Amino acid sequence: MAGSGQSRILFDAGRHDEAVFWFYEGQLRWRAHIAEDGDQAELAEFDQLFSVVGPDINKYAFGDIPVLLNTLDRALDWDAHHPDAFTPSGLAKDASRRGLETLKAYIASHQDEIRKKRAENERLAGSAAKKH
Repeated sequence: MAGSGQSRILFDAGRHDEAVFWFYEGQLRWRAHIAEDGDQAELAEFDQLFSVVGPDINKYAFGDIPVLLNTLDRALDWDAHHPDAFTPSGLAKDASRRGLETLKAYIASHQDEIRKKRAENERLAGSAAKKH
């Protein structure tokens, strides 16, 4: 999906907020497409792209949870107002949108835990780097 692949290019160009938007927008649409189509090769491609692109983008995105929550809202709104020839409306699209809404609700209700875990991970990464 173009938006998902574009997110890496945007991120590498320093356009991090745009990258986060297109990462989640592309993921929403591509998940719907895969659910509708069931193509296992495409699922493997999806998993590969997100395992490569996702860590850097999510590390950045989860650094400012209120901005991330706003970005998820914008992705859902953009998706609702822009035709999707890749996966038009239907059960698969509805399920994909619910998945992103569920993620957003989880993040919103677990912000303190997420921040603490992030701080701990950064502390551990700093300690490991000092040993090398």
